[in-house]
Formats: sequence, C-alpha cells, structure tokens
Amino acid sequence: MPVKKKSRRSKSNSRFKSNQSSSIILTKYSKLFVSIFIAFIFGSLLSYSYITPQLSELRAHEEVLNSEIDFLNSRVEDLELTERNLNDAKANIAILNQNLMQSEQENIQFNSQINRLNTDVSNLQDNFELQKLELDTILREKDLSDAEVTRINDKLVSIKSVILRFDNDKLLLVEIRKEIPQTRNEAQQHWKNVKTIALQTDSSLGPAIDKVITKIDPYYDWIAKLDNVTNDEEYINWIIEGQLSGAYTYNEEIVEFRNDALLAVIIRMDAALSLIA
Repeated sequence: MPVKKKSRRSKSNSRFKSNQSSSIILTKYSKLFVSIFIAFIFGSLLSYSYITPQLSELRAHEEVLNSEIDFLNSRVEDLELTERNLNDAKANIAILNQNLMQSEQENIQFNSQINRLNTDVSNLQDNFELQKLELDTILREKDLSDAEVTRINDKLVSIKSVILRFDNDKLLLVEIRKEIPQTRNEAQQHWKNVKTIALQTDSSLGPAIDKVITKIDPYYDWIAKLDNVTNDEEYINWIIEGQLSGAYTYNEEIVEFRNDALLAVIIRMDAALSLIA
C-alpha cells in the first residue's frame, strides 16, 4: 500500500513540473511575441517616418514631371501647328512664285497685245479720217439729194464720234500699259485717272476699276509691314496675313481690269468697222 501512494505522488510531481515547464515556455514565447510586435510597430513607425518624406518628394517630383509633360505636349501641338502653317505657307509661296512667273509672262504678252491693238486703232482711226475727208469732199463738190446729204451727214457724225472715242481708247491703252505705282499716293492718283478715262471708253468698266481702287489701301498697308519682318516665321505670318486680308489680290484685280479694258476697245473696233464696210 505505501508503494502505491508514492507512485501517485510521483505522477503528481511529474505533472506539476510539466505544467510549470509549459508555463515557462509560454511565458518565453509571449515575451518573444511581444518583443517582435513592439519591434514591428517600431519598425513600421520608423519606416513611415522615413518613407513619408520620400513619398512627398516623389509626389512633388511626379507633379513636376506631369507639368513638364503637359508643357511638352503643348509645345508639340504648337510645333505641329507651326509645321502645318509652314507647309501651307511654302505651298502658298510656291503658288505665288508660279503666279509671279505667269504674271511676268502674261505681262510680256499683254504689252505685245497692247502694241498691236494700239497700231490697229491708229490705222483704223487714219482710215476714218480719210473717209471723213472723202465725205466732206462729196458734200462740197457733188450735187446730192437731200436724202443723200442727210445720210452722209449722219455717217460723218458717227465717224467723228468714233475718232474721238479712238483718241480716248489710245490714251487708255497707254495708261494700262504703265508699271504699277510703287507708292500709295501714286497708285491712288494713277487709278483715279485711269477710271476717268475708262468710263469714257465704256461705262461698264466702272466695277472692274473700282475693285482695283478698293484694294489699294489693304495692299500698301500689307507691303509696309514687310519692313518689320525679321525672320522666317514672321515672313510666313506676313504671307498668310496678305492672303487672309485679300491684299495680294490687288495685282489680280489689275489684270482683270486690263483684260476688260482691252476687250472693250476690241469690241469698239469691231463696231467701228461696220461704219466703213
């Protein structure tokens, strides 16, 4: 019996020691866990205090980069627009140069045509002068009926009128052959004088010459700005402005008027020929 009691006590001691050992182990693990947790919290706080300024700096740097990107994008758009304008201007300049060469060639042909037309007008006028003299001689020397006298007098009136018109036509041909004036005042005076002569030749020339006159101020305002052009970009803008304002059409309106004036003189010559046919 005593042996059994001793065995129970031994087992009880063993359990106590086992529980005590487990408690010690748990305590150690708890302390270790707490230490790790504290270290984690401390590390997190330390990392946060270290990373936060860096994050702020990165955000600020990101904003700077975004601003630079926006600026570069706007510059790219500006450059693309400038490139388009440059290409348009180059195309327009090429057209203007082509038109200039064409105008020079047309001017040569125009002057040649005026010379021929002026010669034809002079010859036709001489023929009318001769016919006028012949009719005057007939009226003086021949015994004519009243009807014949009336017919000849009517023809003389028409011939005299044509001769006077031819004088005006030749004057108009001289004026439209002149070089385009270099200054605004000269241009205003020149085209005012041309208008007076043109209306005597044919009143229908009024609208054509008025188009020329209305372009004088825009054209010379535009030309005056060329003195302030200092680089290619300003020159391109100057060309574009001339196109938008219509100033460059000044020369085109002059060509249109000249063609209309020549046509008016030719029509008069054709009509006059019927008088001596």
